[in-house]
Amino acid sequence: MMSKFFFKIHRVLGSILSLFFLIWFASGFVMLFHTFPGMSKTDRIKTLQTLASLDSIRICRLDSLFSLLPSEGITALTLRSHHKEKGDYQLSWETKGEKGTMGTRMLPSVDYTDALAYAQRYSTAPILRVDTIHEPDTWVPYKRDEYTFPIYRFFYADSLHTELSVAAQTAEGVQATTRSSRFWAYMGAIPHWIYFSSLRQHRELWSASIIVIAALGTLMCLAGIYIGVCSFWKSYSSSRVLKIPYKRGIYRWHHILGFVFGLSVLSFIFSGMMSFREVPQSVFSADGSVIRKLEQQQIKIDKRQESIWIDKLIRMYVNEQPKMISWHTLGDISYWEVFTAKGSYAIRLQGNNLVPLNLSEAEVTCFAHNLMGTDASVKLLTHYDNYYIDRRGGLLLPVYLLEGKDADLSSLYLQPYTGELKYYDENSRLYRILYQGLHSLIFAPLIARPWLWWVLILLCLTGGLLLSYTSVVLSLRKIFRKWRKTSRNRP
Repeated sequence: MMSKFFFKIHRVLGSILSLFFLIWFASGFVMLFHTFPGMSKTDRIKTLQTLASLDSIRICRLDSLFSLLPSEGITALTLRSHHKEKGDYQLSWETKGEKGTMGTRMLPSVDYTDALAYAQRYSTAPILRVDTIHEPDTWVPYKRDEYTFPIYRFFYADSLHTELSVAAQTAEGVQATTRSSRFWAYMGAIPHWIYFSSLRQHRELWSASIIVIAALGTLMCLAGIYIGVCSFWKSYSSSRVLKIPYKRGIYRWHHILGFVFGLSVLSFIFSGMMSFREVPQSVFSADGSVIRKLEQQQIKIDKRQESIWIDKLIRMYVNEQPKMISWHTLGDISYWEVFTAKGSYAIRLQGNNLVPLNLSEAEVTCFAHNLMGTDASVKLLTHYDNYYIDRRGGLLLPVYLLEGKDADLSSLYLQPYTGELKYYDENSRLYRILYQGLHSLIFAPLIARPWLWWVLILLCLTGGLLLSYTSVVLSLRKIFRKWRKTSRNRP
């Protein structure tokens, strides 16, 4: 009785979802090499106006800006040039309850000429035309907090057929695509993530749609695995020989593929659902004291001397076209991050000298004890583990691992040369395994052996694709038989 119930569930859900999962696995192959095009923070920053060195007048103007900052509670602080004037600066700051931007002098608000200037800095290629986008579309499929529509889209006369989207509100780039990246997005990311603008702009509806599809797919896989196991057990019980109940045809292949790849398909589908769901707090109750301390770290500046150090930082990297400077704090350690057209650099003040950030183990240990308590441990990792890991090697090594004994079993990865932090507690560790681990096989032993990762990921995707294909064929046959039967019964 139970087998018939699960068989019906498997057949009905398979008929409904098989084509979707066929497309999902096919687009998954493309996603191994091409994701949705985007404009990284580095790409956006390197197109900003270059910071000019400070003369006495500019130092006085910048001093006046620092004097107007809140006396305490600053959690974020950045300096950049104004859109219109290279020699004028904007200082943006945030506290726990508010944020603001100040300029060294009053300048006109951002307009189309600023967006055009940004586009001309982005590429020297001639601009063929400019469109104004008022609603989300395929390449800017939803609104973000940092900008609103309209957006100017610049089309360049270059060999890559580049298109640059610039927010009218901020005159900064929000998306850049080429003909190649657009093609591969249509083949991969757009069908894989259901990135259709009519749906994607409604975030809650979009995420709910994927969760429902993935949840039904998970149920479909569980029912299929149950049927497969029951079929083998029934066969073994009667003849003491394991044999496939289907003699030939697509049913036999569907049964074989399901038995071999059922768990991997279930893993892919379930982890896809988990990308939109957080681990319930009931699994691990989160105290959150460590992450709150991190978020509440306050920027420390010397308002009387800060302009002098900023001028020295700009002159240090004048040949690399400095674009923006941000302030950071790690406990008692303060440092600047200088963004240039060629990269970013973390710089700290040591005595009266500006030197690259290079945190010692003693400094990291002191930071860990102040943040997590004196029982926190510190060790230096020279290789990736299951949480500090990147398949393409984008995370720098070595890195310090700070582990606390608090209620959340907090762990913190601290990069000594950049100050970059990655925080995990029990919930986020489980989430990483259930999503990135199961969905992309991002586990340290596999990433350390790229050939093995490629073999497994391609094998699993191929199995899922073939299994989905057999499901589509069976569904079409079922639909055709019903249609033919209905046609015969018509008067």
